[in-house]
Amino acid sequence: TLLGGSSGEVYQRCLRAEGLGPDFDIPGLSLLNGLFGLVGETRMSMRLAKASSRAAKGWPVAAVERAAAAAVPELLSLVESFVAVEFAHHRAEGRPIVMATSSPKQLVRPLADALEVDDLLATTWSTDDSGRFDGGIDGRFVWARDKWLEVRDWCTEHGVDPRASWAYSDSYYDVAMLSGVGHPVATNPDPRLAGVAALKGWPIRS
Repeated sequence: TLLGGSSGEVYQRCLRAEGLGPDFDIPGLSLLNGLFGLVGETRMSMRLAKASSRAAKGWPVAAVERAAAAAVPELLSLVESFVAVEFAHHRAEGRPIVMATSSPKQLVRPLADALEVDDLLATTWSTDDSGRFDGGIDGRFVWARDKWLEVRDWCTEHGVDPRASWAYSDSYYDVAMLSGVGHPVATNPDPRLAGVAALKGWPIRS
């Protein structure tokens, strides 16, 4: 939603620079990213995203954090122009800004810090006592209905009324989250979300 391009390729390059992941192009990755650009998230792409925690088993947390920090400048160049405008509007109204993403928190945290969001809800790769990822996920995989549940729980914990809140997404799989707030916004929506938004009368912004 925030980026006008795929973060996956950016993170992959930065992880490679840290010696993590394969030192060759993953077959089908470019095709998958191209499909993502056309139709948005798919169940196949999100199954792969969820499985990425297993692929990261044994990686040092510190190395992943360095890769994540190195990715920030390029990711910031992909941030959509509307983001600064929307952030400024909500900050002026005194509203906290929370990023919710299925991406691993250890990768996304530096970008969230650079965007100066107030909080980050993200999938958390679990770690062992040696400071390496153990291949598991700590808590929810923050996607589809579970993303809404993370947002709902955050609102409860912080005394925020979801019905007085805004949510932005480009993905059909965020319909549960968009339905749970009083001000849903379909932003550069994929075809299925555009259809749902039209039926429900949600604003669509491109």
